[in-house]
Amino acid sequence: MQSRARLNKRLNSFGRRLGGLTFAVLCLTACSTVPPINKPSTDIYSPKCQSILARLEFHIHKADVRDAQYAVIDGLPLFRVDRLLQERKAAATSIAKRQQWWQRAAEHGVSSYLVEFANLPAQRQAKLPAAAELEKQLQACADAATNQLLSDSAWQYWAARAVVPSEYFAGRRALGLYPLTNMAMRAGIADWQAQTRQLYNQALEESANYVLWRPEANAMPVAGVAYHEITYDELDLPTPTDEQWHRLAAAFAPQWALPL
Repeated sequence: MQSRARLNKRLNSFGRRLGGLTFAVLCLTACSTVPPINKPSTDIYSPKCQSILARLEFHIHKADVRDAQYAVIDGLPLFRVDRLLQERKAAATSIAKRQQWWQRAAEHGVSSYLVEFANLPAQRQAKLPAAAELEKQLQACADAATNQLLSDSAWQYWAARAVVPSEYFAGRRALGLYPLTNMAMRAGIADWQAQTRQLYNQALEESANYVLWRPEANAMPVAGVAYHEITYDELDLPTPTDEQWHRLAAAFAPQWALPL
C-alpha cells in the first residue's frame, strides 16, 4: 500500500511538472507568433517609400493590428501572397508574367495595409497620411518597386521568400498537443454537425422562428456569366469585370434563414 501511495505521489508530481512545462511552451509559442516589423529592403524601395513603410509598420506592430488574410514577404512590405499566388510562381516564366504576379501581390499588400490602417487607434492614424493619400503613396511605391523585381536575379531571390508559412507550431507538434486537443474538438464538432444537419433537414415552413432573406431581386442583374465571357491574365487567373462580378454574385447569392 505504501509503495502504491508513493507511486501515485510521483505520478501526480510528474503530471504537475508536465502541465507546467506544457503551459510554458504554449506561452512561448504564442509570443513567437506576434508578427514582427517588416523592414523594407533598401535595394528595392526609395528613401521616401522606406520612410512611409517604416512608419506604417511601426504603428501596425505597436497596435498589433496585422491583418492575417495574406502572408507577408520579409523585406518586401507592400507585397503579400496567398496559397494560390504562391502556386502560380511556377507560371511566371516571362517578364510580363512576373510583372503580373508582382502586381497581384501588390494588390494584396496595399489592400491589407489599408485594412490595418483602418484598425489603428485614432491617435496612431493621426501620425500617418489620411487613408486616400496613404493609398496613393502605397500604390506609387508598389509600382516603382515592381520594376526592381523583374530581373532573373531579383525574381529568383525574392520569389523564393514569397511563401505562406505553415500554421502548425513545431513546439506543440513535438509535445503531441494537437492530437490531445483534437480529441476534445472532435466531440464538439460532431455535435455541431448533428445540430446543423437537423436544422438543414427541417422544412422552413415548419418553423415560425425563422425569416427567409434573399438579395433584392432588382439590385443586380440575375443572369449568370458564361465561362467564355471571362478573360484571364498572364498567369491564367480569371479577371472578371465589375459587372461580371455583380452578375456572379447575383446568380450564386445565398438565401439565409435568420432566427427571429
